[in-house]
Amino acid sequence: MAKRLTLALPGDINTLTGGYLYDKRVAQALSEQGWDVQVLSLDARFPVVDEATCQVTAAELAQVPRDRVLVIDGLALGALGQHAQAIAGKRPFIALVHHPLALESGIDAVLAQTLHQSETAALAHAQGVLVTSPTTAHTLVEQYAVSQSQIHVVEPGVDKPTALPERRADHGPLKLLSVGALVPRKGFDVLIRALAGLKHLDWTLTVVGDDTRSPATANEIKALLAQHELNHRVQLLGALPPAQLAACYQTADVFVLASLYEGYGMAYVEAMAWGLPVVGTDGGAASQTLNTAAAKVVAAGNDQALADALRELITNANLRATMQAAARRHADKLSSWSTVGQQFARAVTQMHIP
Repeated sequence: MAKRLTLALPGDINTLTGGYLYDKRVAQALSEQGWDVQVLSLDARFPVVDEATCQVTAAELAQVPRDRVLVIDGLALGALGQHAQAIAGKRPFIALVHHPLALESGIDAVLAQTLHQSETAALAHAQGVLVTSPTTAHTLVEQYAVSQSQIHVVEPGVDKPTALPERRADHGPLKLLSVGALVPRKGFDVLIRALAGLKHLDWTLTVVGDDTRSPATANEIKALLAQHELNHRVQLLGALPPAQLAACYQTADVFVLASLYEGYGMAYVEAMAWGLPVVGTDGGAASQTLNTAAAKVVAAGNDQALADALRELITNANLRATMQAAARRHADKLSSWSTVGQQFARAVTQMHIP
């Protein structure tokens, strides 16, 4: 098989979210390994598009030459529904699912049902399905009628810093860091409520993540900060480029993310690669990703449990040191993006039908 691949996704591959980062790093790794990789940018409004847009998009995807492996990101594919049949009728394609669209938090039951039906229909026309975690694989088998034999799991990679900073001595506020877009699924409201009960302790929180995707959520978080008188202790920095984000990891003491659901949880892994103790949740695949002594895992949506876990880490320097060492050991076991590219190439080669 010629090493030619088209990766179709909504909008800009440089978008600063975990799913886009996965797509970008896989595309880079494949290119470095000799693949001819074309990124096809689809309508940025996916998955919230009308029937006309779906029809036009399906027609565009159907015209991708058959000598190229076509991989369609689930953020677009899941919304195409039966329009995916028009693609499959012209040429085979592979689905890349980070997590099912219907499991996004903050959407109503009617939209969730519509997305579930649409994604189920679209996946039925895929020749194979790539997923980023065993949890997502299980979900697609149990809830989306995808055969286990069609699924290949290729987990994200991680960049391991060449040198890790020496973590804090016990002076000054403990620096908490959270990384994720300000959308309902990331649970920042849960985190703010948890921290509101810890105002008597010495800490600050830095939040890095896109604050434009859900203006209502961003406004809710700002209102909660004002309500609990936390504005002076919490910084909302918005999305940051990689170098500035790395600086945040370098200076942090503890990473925390209160996600309600994760298809994998790349920010958790990145934090551990930087040697940070992690406080996270059991939402979706996060419980698997955080199955390590480097992490404290609490029930998703439980602000009291989150507060208890944070209190223990803020007040116990020995525990932080133990978890820092565990984070470094755990990161040593994780795959590089180059290795992930090799795994991705093997998977698409096995699934591809010329």
